[in-house]
Amino acid sequence: MTAAKVTALQNLELDYMRRALEIAQNDKQRTAKLLEMAALAGAIVLGWVMGGYQMLNGRHFLSHTLAMMRIAWIIILIVHMLVFGARVVSA
Repeated sequence: MTAAKVTALQNLELDYMRRALEIAQNDKQRTAKLLEMAALAGAIVLGWVMGGYQMLNGRHFLSHTLAMMRIAWIIILIVHMLVFGARVVSA
């Protein structure tokens, strides 16, 4: 093999490795985004189940559940603003 062919093969291997790393990074970001969405959905469902249980027991009204959901959301937003400022945090 000539030196030019070896260099071409090395460049090709580097391109394949670079592409494999890009694919792995994209998969990691996609997985992180799916986990974030699953955690959010789980938290919302858990909150509604707990609120529904309290409503069935007669200890809360629907308005109480909705009000507490809004208050919790506002607290989360305030903490987010204190920690991260106004910038959007992405995976």
